[in-house]
Amino acid sequence: MGITVGLQGDAIYGAWRDAVKDQMLARGYETDLHHFPDAEFLQIVAGFRQLRPACDELATASAANDIPDMQEVDEAVVQLVKDFGK
Repeated sequence: MGITVGLQGDAIYGAWRDAVKDQMLARGYETDLHHFPDAEFLQIVAGFRQLRPACDELATASAANDIPDMQEVDEAVVQLVKDFGK
């Protein structure tokens, strides 16, 4: 989801931030939330963003019961995770 510029964007971002804050507090992750979480957290989010398209492709191949494609995409997902851990 892109955040739009202007008052509408500010409202969307405010609602998103409140929802995230509630979820983080419910899970015991404490921060003052006056700034974004530390760089390690941002790297984790970046890794998830890279994984999502690959996982979507894996789900599509699975739904089509395309075993060779599933194996290929699964290997790519594993490699992405390994590369992220470096």
